[in-house]
Amino acid sequence: MPRLSRTIRLLLLHWIPVAVYMTLVFYFSSRQQLPGGFTLGPYDKAAHFGQYFVLGLLLGRASRATLPGMPAAAPWILALFIGMGIGAADETLQAFVPGRYSTMSDFLADTAGVLAAQAVIHLPRRRHTRARIAMTEGR
Repeated sequence: MPRLSRTIRLLLLHWIPVAVYMTLVFYFSSRQQLPGGFTLGPYDKAAHFGQYFVLGLLLGRASRATLPGMPAAAPWILALFIGMGIGAADETLQAFVPGRYSTMSDFLADTAGVLAAQAVIHLPRRRHTRARIAMTEGR
């Protein structure tokens, strides 16, 4: 059985889940109401944060797989900027949907979710790497 190229594996395992999740985000953003008339009320910012935290986890995973061997900050910066771009596009889309609105505070909640996901993914890994280096140097 032929082995899939690295590019095809990256797409299938890492970037297609991002695209599917992003499609769901845009689908629900394009609706005048959430299914069943469900409203978020005072939990709107928490919902934005949570939704983009999950997206941030997917983006962090995909960017880390895409940029192996790059400086430690490169994957999380890539994930953050892609997440912010998706958040901006999402808010722009909502500005054109009747009954929906776009706010800077929603965009900031989206960005905070992606940023928090990057911290969860990358900070423990960085601490582990520093500890491993210290052990090999005999500190």
